[in-house]
Amino acid sequence: MCRSVGTSARVSYALGEEREMPSALAKTNKRGVPVTSILVAAVVGCFAFGPFKSWNALVHVVTSASAIMYAFAPIALASLHRTDPDRPRSYRVPLPAVTLPAAFCSANLIIYWSEFPTTWKLACAMAFGLALFAIGAASKRTDAFRSVRNSWWIAPWLVGHVVIGYVGRYKGASDYELLEWVDIAIVVAFSLVIYAIAVVRRLPPEATAEAVSKDAAQLVDLAPARTVDPAIGP
Repeated sequence: MCRSVGTSARVSYALGEEREMPSALAKTNKRGVPVTSILVAAVVGCFAFGPFKSWNALVHVVTSASAIMYAFAPIALASLHRTDPDRPRSYRVPLPAVTLPAAFCSANLIIYWSEFPTTWKLACAMAFGLALFAIGAASKRTDAFRSVRNSWWIAPWLVGHVVIGYVGRYKGASDYELLEWVDIAIVVAFSLVIYAIAVVRRLPPEATAEAVSKDAAQLVDLAPARTVDPAIGP
């Protein structure tokens, strides 16, 4: 629970920093702790227990939500490989043309295995969150609002998972169930199509460079000042 609150607080803090959500979420105390974000995350987390009958049901949702979060990572890295290939990197993923699509497919399989009742509830929660995000971005005309055309693939991605889960073997609501291994093949094929579309719809190099520079500047501003002990040195 503490880990989830901490993770959610970091997300809401970032949204406040990017002006997608109220700026109060980005405020910190003298120790650099985003107290408001932590409190909001704790309250929302407590309300999140309501729709679920047991801890096990909540774990299913958290696992699937984590898979959705991690699914964005290979798409982001593949996009950066294409728009900013010459940037010095301390680590490079081996065989990215294979590893990154495989990582995205793995995340999508975890979502499918989380069972249909979890998938459709999570899709509804994502849709509600994205609607709030879109309202905040549109009202302030932030960078995220201008890049909506590059992220439209998220909608068919979530809807596709709901449809596949509905006809799948994991507590789907349909009378017809996909055959064993056929459902896995469909999820993998669907994932590869979404992956290809998402990478093609990546931000242009200019917008990517601007976003990377902005994030780098924010990290510098947020970095705590180093104290040097004269007896030890820097």
